[in-house]
Amino acid sequence: YTLLSADHIVQSRNTAIHQLADECGTVPSAINRMCKSAGVDGFSKLKILLASELGSDKGDGRTDR
Repeated sequence: YTLLSADHIVQSRNTAIHQLADECGTVPSAINRMCKSAGVDGFSKLKILLASELGSDKGDGRTDR
């Protein structure tokens, strides 16, 4: 199993689910099942939610650049 960081998933926003599945050595349906088990309605929604969350971290006043 390959664990993906949120940054990697967001950076692959133009990557189709089957391409990401190939990178992880799995199948697209497994990625969709993982998303649904995390309470997200599919891979596209996961990327949107992660991008939103990571984007909100940028303006939080942190100085750890």
